[in-house]
Amino acid sequence: MKRKNLLIFIIIFIAVFSLAKTASAATATWDGGGTSFLWSEAANWANDTIPETGSDVTFNVTSTKDSLVDAAFINNIQSLTLTSAYTGTISLAANLSFTGGTPSFSQAGGTFMETYDTAGSNPFNLTGLTSGQITATGGTFYGPNKPAGASGSTTPATRIATVAGLQGVKNSLALKYVQTANLTSVGAFVSYIIGTASIPFTGSYNGYGYSIDGLTISATAVDAGLFGNVGTGAIIRNVGLTNVVISSTAAKVGALVGYNVAGTITNCYSTGTVSGSANAVGGLVGRMDNISISNSYSTATVTETGTGANVGGLVGNFNSGTITNSYATGAVTSSGGVVGGFVGTNVSGTISNSYATGNVSVTATAVNTVGGFAGSNGGTISNSYATGSVTVTTTGDNFSTGGFAGQSSGTISSSYSTGNVSAKRDMGGFIGWQSGGSITSSYTTGNVTGNGIEVGGFVGNNAATISNSYATGTVTQSSASGYSVGGFVGYNYNGVTIISNSYATGNVSSASHGVGGFVGWTAAGTITNSYSKGNVTGIGGVAGFVGEFGYDGLWPTISYSYSTGIPSGGDYCNGGFMGIYVTGTNTANFWDTTTSTKSTGTDCGSSTGITGKTTSQMMTQSTFQPGSNNWDFSTPVWRIVPNITYPYLSGQSSNPIIIFGKNIIFGFNMIFKL
Repeated sequence: MKRKNLLIFIIIFIAVFSLAKTASAATATWDGGGTSFLWSEAANWANDTIPETGSDVTFNVTSTKDSLVDAAFINNIQSLTLTSAYTGTISLAANLSFTGGTPSFSQAGGTFMETYDTAGSNPFNLTGLTSGQITATGGTFYGPNKPAGASGSTTPATRIATVAGLQGVKNSLALKYVQTANLTSVGAFVSYIIGTASIPFTGSYNGYGYSIDGLTISATAVDAGLFGNVGTGAIIRNVGLTNVVISSTAAKVGALVGYNVAGTITNCYSTGTVSGSANAVGGLVGRMDNISISNSYSTATVTETGTGANVGGLVGNFNSGTITNSYATGAVTSSGGVVGGFVGTNVSGTISNSYATGNVSVTATAVNTVGGFAGSNGGTISNSYATGSVTVTTTGDNFSTGGFAGQSSGTISSSYSTGNVSAKRDMGGFIGWQSGGSITSSYTTGNVTGNGIEVGGFVGNNAATISNSYATGTVTQSSASGYSVGGFVGYNYNGVTIISNSYATGNVSSASHGVGGFVGWTAAGTITNSYSKGNVTGIGGVAGFVGEFGYDGLWPTISYSYSTGIPSGGDYCNGGFMGIYVTGTNTANFWDTTTSTKSTGTDCGSSTGITGKTTSQMMTQSTFQPGSNNWDFSTPVWRIVPNITYPYLSGQSSNPIIIFGKNIIFGFNMIFKL
């Protein structure tokens, strides 16, 4: 009897264990960890396990990545649940069949698309369910099985699996499209451009990571690209363009979109070449207004061959909207205009977490603004960088060239550039002309070479606010008619200008006058809590910190700042801290008499508030805190390692950057994670 009971117990235990194991194996959650969007890729599922027959499948906040039910997925599932936290799109490239005791489809979020081919036949649907087993409390559904609780329509999406199918998209511009295969040797496409100014594309196109290869367009009309003109509400996702050859003699040309008026672009890319001879030329988009681009990139080389403006590695003319988590790596070449490695012009848009690495080169008789990241910026840029060189060659005059942006009146924060800059005038390692707005927590390491006026290691011509920033590159100006050359700023001219908590360490050399380790000429504005360490060479008005200070009728100020470099060259107005004093106020400023070999702080003119100290004294905190000096070592603004370092700005090491692995720290905040 005991043996019989034991046998029964063992049988029951095995049965229960098997049921538990089966129940566990029958649950599958999409985690989007694979390289594709396909249901048949195991890495896209939790535990890298494809849903088994009879599985309960869930899409939730674990991953909002889009997904495609492909023909290689052959299992019949029991249920599919789209929670309200899922915001992606699921499309059918094969029937999705249900089986089991309680089959069901339940939707609270996301988008679900049943599909048919371009002829409106061969549908792929949910199968094995009754209408009562398909329910929704939210989300969007396209297809004949649309439940009452979902928005959308009973019209399914259209599958694109051939080049002919892609060519036909131009004929139905408001539909939903799903690409289900790679398209090769697409060839000449100018007759099939999707959307025009009169009838823009307003539907959606999801490429699901499949490529469109060999697209060729040679256009003479505006709005050239795979999509010519994209209108309000359009969505373009997961489209990959490879080996494009796009050219146009008219405005607004890009590999993906010529003119995006109010659509959304996500997770798209382009490779190949894009060229134009008119306005708005971009590696991905020619011009964009009030839209968003995210997680997208272009490696295409971009060339502008005419007299047009607004040329960029990713976008030519960015009027408004947002760009996030995107990049451009292609070289950008132009014969003039507003040119940038990432965007040509950012009028009022917001760009974040993006970068450009391509070299930017302009050859012209006259040039406007050129930058490694943006030609011109009137919007907001943050957490972004440029590493390409910027070169301008002109037989005439040029304005505003910078390693990051040529000109900016907007806001730039937590960004940097590393490329060398070579041009003529109004040029800086980071910004050529900062005409307004602000720059915070940014830096440049590129060398700057010019042969004209207003050349700076960080900004050439400044009329705005700069804080917590630095430049380490050398600055060289070779023209005898050039002036206002500085290690940080060339010319500081506006009364509202404030430069604070910043520094320059590169050597500065000029064939003219008004040369300073920090500023060449500051006619107006405020500089505080800053320093320079580079050696300075010029023909007059040369000093460790500022070459020329003040202007008739203006009253600039410098406070709590110092210099250590050697000023040399010429035979007039060479001072340890200041070359020429005209007007203004100095408060608690210092220069190193040992390293500079200068015994006078100002060689031409006279000002209080500038004190010379030996190197030993400059490495002693008490030097900066007697009487009315009162440098802030308490908050602190400044730190010092006694007898080892000069004062350095709070949050910096004496190097003065703190680097932990791939994290670059500036101040108390991490501003880059490389």
